Amino acid sequence: MYDQIREDILYMIFYGAAAMLSLVACCYLLFRRANAIAPDVTPPVRLRRWTAALFASMTLSHVWYMPTLFLTSSEDVLLNNIVGAELDFLTLIPLAIAVLFVMLQDRRRPLWPVFAMMAPIILGLAVCGISHSVAILPILYAYYLLLGIGLIIYMIRATRQYGRWLHDNYADLEHKEVWQSLVVLAILLMVFGVYSFASYSMIYEYIAQANNMILICYLLWRVETLSDMSDASQRSEICRGSKSAGEQRYENSSEGQNPSQVISRSPLPPPYLR
Repeated sequence: MYDQIREDILYMIFYGAAAMLSLVACCYLLFRRANAIAPDVTPPVRLRRWTAALFASMTLSHVWYMPTLFLTSSEDVLLNNIVGAELDFLTLIPLAIAVLFVMLQDRRRPLWPVFAMMAPIILGLAVCGISHSVAILPILYAYYLLLGIGLIIYMIRATRQYGRWLHDNYADLEHKEVWQSLVVLAILLMVFGVYSFASYSMIYEYIAQANNMILICYLLWRVETLSDMSDASQRSEICRGSKSAGEQRYENSSEGQNPSQVISRSPLPPPYLR
């Protein structure tokens, strides 16, 4: 198949175009402060930066697979593909999941678990590269599948919480809801993840590059049409923190006192005085 890739000039142009598109999108998000897609919308700065990092990793992903086009030994091609897949799971896949998390603006979710989840795959691919063997690839496939299922379940739960938070804080939900976008992005990212493990024909290669271009365009549109709601998120965090602190102070003041003293300090009169 790699001989076909080397001889297919149209695919080489398509491959280069996908890399350039991700690079242009990355530079746009990093260096252009104004919103050219939806000028009346102010997108989240944090989401813009994480998405720019994702686009940069997509550009680099095209670069570190390029030696495959010039290698002739099957063993060298296998090693290059393993190294490329490992770099993808070090950068591209975690960044893609992080973008999905950052898109939900109800609260700041920790991102370190995203990178920790990739550790078994990274270690497994390192073993494959050192041993020049793909014997454990089925185990990595299974782990990746379970990881994808777990991520889908978590995102469904998190998106429902985000929807309730939106309805509690906003009357106008235009440029704020994301569940439709998350469904589309999850499908596109799953296709991209499968491509990181294997490819079987030139048609599959074309589909993978087309998927990259669709993902870049769709994600760029989604980022630029999503309103920044960081102020409401901060207010929610402050309210939750104040409520917890108030409850803690009330519990501390109630310890070691008899019930009549606790009742007298409660905000409502006791039942027999109502």
